[in-house]
Formats: sequence, structure tokens, C-alpha cells
Amino acid sequence: MFITHTPIGKIGFKIEDEKVVEIHLTASGKTSAPKTPVENIIVATLANYFNQATVEIDLPFELRCTAFQKRVYLQLQKIPAGQTTTYGALAKKLKSHPRAVGQALRANPLPLLFPCHRIIGINGLTGFSGQTQGRAMAIKQHLLEHEGAKI
Repeated sequence: MFITHTPIGKIGFKIEDEKVVEIHLTASGKTSAPKTPVENIIVATLANYFNQATVEIDLPFELRCTAFQKRVYLQLQKIPAGQTTTYGALAKKLKSHPRAVGQALRANPLPLLFPCHRIIGINGLTGFSGQTQGRAMAIKQHLLEHEGAKI
């Protein structure tokens, strides 16, 4: 696991065959300097994103998920930085149910590449990464504020 420090804390990246397969937004452990080409790309990309919120995070990745989850995640990439949509609106686009969308988002292995923080409830932030309070919610709030989203 490659762990790097960011303005939202330590983020961990599980890398296999020079591709990111998991991102852990609440990583713990020792950070390290990048040693491989993909680790250098990660550090540079995160620096660009945290310096300018409109920069989309684009990393070499392998998405490991179900067909439904993939449909959900691909819709997330259509939501520009600074904008949000609701679970219900996303479910409607997918001809699904908000709870099914929420479960897919909870399982998102690549939350910065497929920005699930941009999905909110009709009454506000609701949850993030399966949590409704604590560190994960603080990260969601920080990312949305960084991107200039109105919540």
C-alpha cells in the first residue's frame, strides 16, 4: 500500500501491475516518498487536484466491481467538480432504486476516480463510505467545499 499525505489526511493506494485497484481515503500507516512511476503520477495528480479543484483525478486504474456498480460509477464521472446530484436522481438515470445506488457507492473501490462524494441526499450530505458521521463525513464535506459545491 502506497500512503501519501494530502490536505484531507493520509490516502492509501493499493497498486497492482502499475494500476490503482483501491483507494482508501482514511488510510493509516506510514507515508512514503513515491518510488514507482505510478506513485509519482498519484502524487502529481493529487497535488494538481488539491491546488485546482476543477482538475479531475485521472490515474491508471483497474476497476473491480459488478456490472451494476460499474454503471453507477461511470455516471459519477459525468458530474463535474463543484456540482452534486442526489441518490434519487442518479437512481432515476439508471432506472434503479436510491438504496441500490447507495450500496454501490458504499462499495466504490476508487472514490477519487469515481467521485461518490458528489452524491448527496435530498436533505443534505447523508453519508459517505458507509458512514454518517466522523472522519469520512469530514472528508466528504472538505472535498465538496474544495470543489465549490453548494450544499
